[in-house]
Amino acid sequence: FCHPAPAGSRFNSSDRGAWYAGFELQTSQAEIVYHRQLWLRETAWEEEDSADYLDYLADFRADFHDLRATTEFAECLSPTSYAASQALAGQLLELGSAGIVYPSVRRARGTCLACFRPVLVTNVQDSRTPPTIRRA
Repeated sequence: FCHPAPAGSRFNSSDRGAWYAGFELQTSQAEIVYHRQLWLRETAWEEEDSADYLDYLADFRADFHDLRATTEFAECLSPTSYAASQALAGQLLELGSAGIVYPSVRRARGTCLACFRPVLVTNVQDSRTPPTIRRA
């Protein structure tokens, strides 16, 4: 929430972050792999790379806007542009939204959540899953 990416992410701008989560471990890993590889390309990183990540479990008790059963917001699920999704998130945030549940763009049949409100992220626990991502 406090340290958003300079260009923002799918459902947040550079002004305010969000808590992103995958409903499934494989979805979280697919999202992380994509963004890590993108960062490596953008920085022209050429050395071997290895990164350890912690997998957290958290509870969310709120009503979230759900984009899974509609095609109305398909432009918000672009694999390359966050313009439409950031605009939607800005509108929903102003209306007091808790966040958005949406289909993963990086893993077929995966589900993601973007929570806009820090107070709604509760019972955060280390899941003890030791994922390691290596550059191929």
